[in-house]
Amino acid sequence: MSTPAHLRSETRYFKSIPWCAALLDKPNVNTFVPTSRLGEASQDTLFRETLNNEGGIPHIVGFYTDPFAETQTMQASIGQPPGPGTQFHLDSISIFFDLRAGVHGFNGTVHGGMIGCLFDEAMGSLLWQNSRLQHRHFGSSSLPSHVMDLREGKHFTAGMEVQLRKPILTPSIVVATASLDRIEGRKKMFFKMKVEDKDGVVHATATGLWMLVGKPKPLPNL
Repeated sequence: MSTPAHLRSETRYFKSIPWCAALLDKPNVNTFVPTSRLGEASQDTLFRETLNNEGGIPHIVGFYTDPFAETQTMQASIGQPPGPGTQFHLDSISIFFDLRAGVHGFNGTVHGGMIGCLFDEAMGSLLWQNSRLQHRHFGSSSLPSHVMDLREGKHFTAGMEVQLRKPILTPSIVVATASLDRIEGRKKMFFKMKVEDKDGVVHATATGLWMLVGKPKPLPNL
């Protein structure tokens, strides 16, 4: 089960690496442990158990710039949308993955299917962190009219297309970033993603589609 001590430990590990620290030490950056490593709170045994070892992916931490930080409060909380269409409060998150030899595919490089798993983790984390922020800042109150309500209903991956550009050697630390591309209707959420190394080289990109099911609250027709 993830604890504040676990989060501090993972954050401290990545902050001991200069290029990771440069990203984590930026103003208003929050860190988090992805839900896949939240013990019994998650049924994701792939990341929680199978890969959670020194030979797989022993360290993972996510981070994002707080959209409710003082310098961004107006944009996050006003009722008028900062751009066209329905949006999230938090439109992008990133996750550091410490990749070891246990995720090898061909010729000592990270398996292409594993790269797809990293992208899926990033998309799911973006949705989860938005849900947490909405609960924290709004409780059960209404959201601004342009923001998609992620506090109710369930989300699942409906599709993903991955473009592999450059092999990732192990051991290696990479950062996977997922950003909201657009929302169509009341249920379809489209994402764009990338995996980069310490030098900013993009090793893979992807697009993804998630669906919202259940009973989401009504949204205006924008």
